[in-house]
Amino acid sequence: IALILQGEPDWSRLPAKTPERLKALLGRCLEKDSKRRLRDMGDARIELEEIAGLSPASRAIHAAGNGGAGPAGAATMRARWTLPASAAALLVAGASLGIGGYRLGGFGRPAPQPMRFEVGPPAGMQLSAEPNDVAISPDGRQLAFVATDSSGASMLWLRPLDSFDAHPLPGTGNAAMPFWSPDGREIGYFADHAMLRIPASGGTPQTVCDAPDPRSGAWGPRGVILLTQGAGPVLAVRASGGTPAPVTAPQPGETSHRGACFLPDGEHFTYVAVPGNDGHYPCFLGSIRDRRRSPQLMTVDGAPRYTAPGYLVFTRAGAIEAQRFDPGRARLVGDPFAIGREPATGNMTATAGLSVSRTGALAWLAAPRAANRLVWLDRAGHETGTVPLAPGPWMLALLPNSGDQGTLYVQDHGRYQNWTVDLERGVADLVTDDASYASPLVASFDGRSYAYGSARSGRMEIYVRAARGAPAEHTIPSSHRLFEGPTSWSPDGRWLLVQHVGQGTGLDIAAVPVGGGAERPWAVGRGTQEYGFVSPDGHWALYVSDETETPQVYVESFPDPGRRLQVSEHGGVGGYWTSGGTEIIVQRPDLLLESVPVTLGHDVVLGAPRPLFRLPKDFISLDVSRDGRRFLVVGPAESNGRAISIATDWASRKPSPAHD
Repeated sequence: IALILQGEPDWSRLPAKTPERLKALLGRCLEKDSKRRLRDMGDARIELEEIAGLSPASRAIHAAGNGGAGPAGAATMRARWTLPASAAALLVAGASLGIGGYRLGGFGRPAPQPMRFEVGPPAGMQLSAEPNDVAISPDGRQLAFVATDSSGASMLWLRPLDSFDAHPLPGTGNAAMPFWSPDGREIGYFADHAMLRIPASGGTPQTVCDAPDPRSGAWGPRGVILLTQGAGPVLAVRASGGTPAPVTAPQPGETSHRGACFLPDGEHFTYVAVPGNDGHYPCFLGSIRDRRRSPQLMTVDGAPRYTAPGYLVFTRAGAIEAQRFDPGRARLVGDPFAIGREPATGNMTATAGLSVSRTGALAWLAAPRAANRLVWLDRAGHETGTVPLAPGPWMLALLPNSGDQGTLYVQDHGRYQNWTVDLERGVADLVTDDASYASPLVASFDGRSYAYGSARSGRMEIYVRAARGAPAEHTIPSSHRLFEGPTSWSPDGRWLLVQHVGQGTGLDIAAVPVGGGAERPWAVGRGTQEYGFVSPDGHWALYVSDETETPQVYVESFPDPGRRLQVSEHGGVGGYWTSGGTEIIVQRPDLLLESVPVTLGHDVVLGAPRPLFRLPKDFISLDVSRDGRRFLVVGPAESNGRAISIATDWASRKPSPAHD
């Protein structure tokens, strides 16, 4: 040991076939810097099991995947567990050094302390509001994240944590949900209906595969990437490119498998099943070898992430928690313990919102510290006043077709709430409060009824209730598909436009009769169709589709589809009828609002678009008054922006388990 403390070991004496991960483990055991040294032989044992990859439980799985373990298979397993003598000697010495290093080394350095700090956006930029748009590198030294400039254009940025500066990765426009390669040299991400990869040092992005409605990606050590989408199983594809193939099989009642995360062997992974129960999702183990899955492992609010030396990190009950996990035996050990506050709420149900490095450093998008307010803008974009309502977690404010009572939508820490608000007096009343998914409250044209979707019964239902008087409500026949929710009534009150997860992987829109009867598929296609809005004459409807490379606003005949016209010219993420149906307001991806003159009749006649103003880059949601004169914007009450939270050495403060 004295020789080890004095100089570097002769690594060349290790056999040439020694696994790289074993070399790395030896290096951590023999590290002279006590802050970086592996100190717990129990952790080394778990790492050795992960390197071998075939504990008793996983041997059974491996044998089943290979048609049984005969003598040859048993010999292979024994060989994988046999360490070279030189490696074993070094490991024993290193373990001794790790456990007693403070005495033997005599360096007098303090034990590493947990650290918590935040990383803000680059100057002039805004961090994406989606928690899954943050990824920490495998070595814990760099952050990849999505940021947006003042024009609304977004791309990937990199921030070394030993630097004050971040830099963009050119060519990554519209990037979302980044994830790192195991060696930290490349970054995977999604953009424009595709999964791509790009060198972390910069270069030309390479398309891996199509991804019409992605939710997450995970890059394993065997050159395989796991892809999850809005609906369907976990898919696996070679990182070099190809056609994704399913590696899980949704059971009856499951519409989507999400949040896949590789375990160290590069074969097994964790994932969750949606829709779950009241916002809690069952977690399972899967394998890229076959579509069988384990018994349920645990229940979480957000999919777990695995990190060495053997933990699952996940969200539950409004907090980030960790629990010891033995990947070889596929079992949890001890009790979970809290690490920090739950990440900011995003739109990707059941996905992690967390990123963990191999070193254990954890990154997540912190929940905004400021509450939101409701601001009135005129047609030039000037602020003309605010709704006199205290700042709160408001995400969406919808204006009425008549009167002064709007609706507010909240999705916060596992609660889905709908409120009504008197826009003149600023008085808000709670209408619905669900622990399971619920969609925003949508008012009928005459203001007498509300409709919304909720999964409180265990499946999606469309509820209709009176706007005033008794709170009685009833359901109407619907498809009960995931994330089903109305977006607009027809003026005569006979129809609802309802968006839901379709037969493919994106959202589709159906026309649902309020009085009962079969729904009609209305806007169905590749990718996502959403935000349907019926015209004041009841014969047309606007919606957004991303079936092409750029999302666009379309107008189509209603309730029978067939006659369609593209409204937007430079992309569109929202469309609004105003002025009795003689104007359409288009919200472009770059946050510019345009006015498009329109004449309705047997056909639609569109005029040339005219720019109005650009929305604030930190705005959260928008609605337009029916006369087109006022715009109601939800935005942060303070301009302190979003930040990324980093936690290191969190496991050093975990409670001591009663047994292991």
